[in-house]
Amino acid sequence: MEITEAIRSPNPSEFISHLPVHQDGSCNGLQHYAALGRDQAGAESVNLCSFNHPKDVYSDICELVEKERQKDAENDIVVAQKLEGFVKRKVIKQTIMTTVYGVTKYGAKHQILKQLKDLPSFDQDFLWAACIYLTDKTFYCLNEMFTAARDIQVRIICIIITVILVSHH
Repeated sequence: MEITEAIRSPNPSEFISHLPVHQDGSCNGLQHYAALGRDQAGAESVNLCSFNHPKDVYSDICELVEKERQKDAENDIVVAQKLEGFVKRKVIKQTIMTTVYGVTKYGAKHQILKQLKDLPSFDQDFLWAACIYLTDKTFYCLNEMFTAARDIQVRIICIIITVILVSHH
């Protein structure tokens, strides 16, 4: 109906439509947490704030993880040294995306393992150590960037525990 009205209007390009338009978000779960928590830094990284160019939370977190890796490599942490050149957006994207939906560190390690296995030049002897390392660093950097998300998750867990305890008495 509305499409017909737009086509028949004198100037279809100026027709104001009220049809919903579905648009993919920028890491939707983190968008919700950033909005709920009024988390400015988080909101900026998931495009809830206007910028000339879209932000990419996956690249932002990847940069933070890489900075952590560089510090550790300088402090002679072998796994951090082995990961030089391998801290890539694709390697940690799934983990970033699924943390708000409850992925555990165990699950995240397997997500990262799958990505690192696909990198033929990565030293396969360090696969598991690298997965553990990147999981810890990714979770840490997410918590640093999205402080409100972590606080909301903790509050929700406390509410759930309280409800369970009260219902059992």
